[in-house]
Amino acid sequence: MQPDHGLPALIDFDSLRGSMGQYENLLLRLLALFLEQAPVWSREIDEAFASGEPNRVRQVCHKIKGGAGTIHAERIIVSATELGRQIAEHGLAGTEPLRLRLLAAIEETAVFVRDSGYLTP
Repeated sequence: MQPDHGLPALIDFDSLRGSMGQYENLLLRLLALFLEQAPVWSREIDEAFASGEPNRVRQVCHKIKGGAGTIHAERIIVSATELGRQIAEHGLAGTEPLRLRLLAAIEETAVFVRDSGYLTP
């Protein structure tokens, strides 16, 4: 069961299964790949912020959004979109809460995928 705090779903498994059709192995591979990428995404967002370069942060947000889209990870998509939009409009100033929200969305989604039972042999 996904926590519901008025936030988008962590992963919309119904949509994900619908888009995968009969390709269950692909779904499992995408979920496993997400678990590999989640810590990389978190590190990349932190490194981009540390660089102080707004365009670099926006590029990382775009990359994360695309990767999250392949598994219908709605909370990550929304968080990355908000952060990228805020930076495009106002630069890095005041975006720390959005950075933390994105990092939390990545971590919560990773925990959800691990606990979902999909990748259990």
